[in-house]
Amino acid sequence: MKILMAGWGFDKKITGGMDIHITHLVKNLCAQGAEIHLILPEENAPQNIPKNLTIHKIDTDAKDPEELDKNYTSAITTIAESTDFDIIHTHDWFGVTAAKKLKKARKDTTTYPQVGWVGARGRIPQSTKGDTHYNKPNTIRWIHTVHSLEYMRCAKDAPTKSKISEIEKTAIKESDAIITVSNIMKQEIQTHYNTDPKKINIIYNYTSQLPKTPETKKEIPTILCASRLTFQKGIEYLIYASTDILKQIPNCRFIILGDGHLKESLENFAKTLGVQKSFEFPGFVQDKELAAHFRSATLFIMPSIHEPFGIACLDAIEASLPVILSENVGAKELFHDCTLTHRPCSKQDIAKNTIRLLKDRQLKESLAKSAKQKLDKIDNWSTIAKKTAAIYTSV
Repeated sequence: MKILMAGWGFDKKITGGMDIHITHLVKNLCAQGAEIHLILPEENAPQNIPKNLTIHKIDTDAKDPEELDKNYTSAITTIAESTDFDIIHTHDWFGVTAAKKLKKARKDTTTYPQVGWVGARGRIPQSTKGDTHYNKPNTIRWIHTVHSLEYMRCAKDAPTKSKISEIEKTAIKESDAIITVSNIMKQEIQTHYNTDPKKINIIYNYTSQLPKTPETKKEIPTILCASRLTFQKGIEYLIYASTDILKQIPNCRFIILGDGHLKESLENFAKTLGVQKSFEFPGFVQDKELAAHFRSATLFIMPSIHEPFGIACLDAIEASLPVILSENVGAKELFHDCTLTHRPCSKQDIAKNTIRLLKDRQLKESLAKSAKQKLDKIDNWSTIAKKTAAIYTSV
C-alpha cells in the first residue's frame, strides 16, 4: 500500500494532538509494511527517518492561511507527478485542496492509444478498425481525518466564515471516508455538515509515548494542566476557580504547561485575581520534562471548552494521576467512569472537583488506578494503524 499524507508537525517538532497522531500513525503504518510519502514543512522534518517513509519538505512561509494552502497545493501536486500512490490522507485542513485536485485529475485522466493500427501488410485489422481504446487508471482513494474544526479553535459561531473552514468543509464533503477521534467530533461533523454517519469512522487516540521517568511527587498539592494556551482550552476558568480552591487549600500550586497567544493574558488574569504566586507558566517543554511534570503532580485537569480528544489526559493517566475533565473532552468517552467531569466554563464545578480530589486520598488513588487499568486495555498505536489501514482498503 502506497500512501501520500500531508502533515504539519512530526516527531520532535510537535505543536498539538494532530502532530502526535500523525507521528505515531506513520511510524506504525511503516512498521506494518506501508510505503508512505509524508509532506511536511521543512523546519519540522525529522532527521531520523524510519524504513518505508519518504519525507518531502516544503516551504510553508505564508502571510495567511490562503497563501499557505496554495503553497501546500503547489508542492503536493508537483510531488504527485513523480510519486506513485493509491491513497491520499489529509488531516484537518492541510493538503485538502491538493487532494481534491489530485483526485479529480486521476478520475478524469483518459488515455487514447492509437486508433487502429497498420499491420505488416498495410491492412488495418478489422478487430481494431475505427475503435477508440480507453484506459482509465484507478481513482485515488481520499481519506480525511478530522482532529478539530476551525470554529472550535477560533471561538467562531459558524463553521463557514473563514478560508480554513471552507477547506474543512470541502474535505468532509468530497473525501471518500472520514476518520475522527471521538463520538463528540462525529456528532459535530454530522450536525454542522449534514454528513452521512456511515461515512464517519471513530478511531480514538493513544498516549504521546513519553519517556519513562521516576516518580518524584511534590510535598505540596500540585495541579497540572498541559495545553496550548488558546481560547478552546478554557484555562481562564481554572485560574478563576483557583480563587475558591486556594481558600480551602492555600498551599496548593498550579502549573500551566504550554504556549500560545493567550499566555500573557492568562498570566495577567492570575495577577488581576491576586493568585499569581500560586501559578507557574513554564511555557512549552520537551517530552522528558513534560513526563517529569506528570510524575511529580498530584492531579491533572483539562478544563477545555472544546477538546475533540485530549491526548494529554491519557499521558496523565499513564503517569498514574487522577484526572478531572470537561464534559467536552472526547477522551472521557473511554474513561467516563474513572475520571471526574465538570460542565465547560464552570468555575464552581472545577473548584468543587479539585477540592474533592485534593481532600479525598482514597478517591484520588481509586480513580488513578481504575483509569490506568482501562488505559492498558484500549487500542495502542499499532492497533490504531491497523484500523486506519482497514479504512484505506474499504473505500
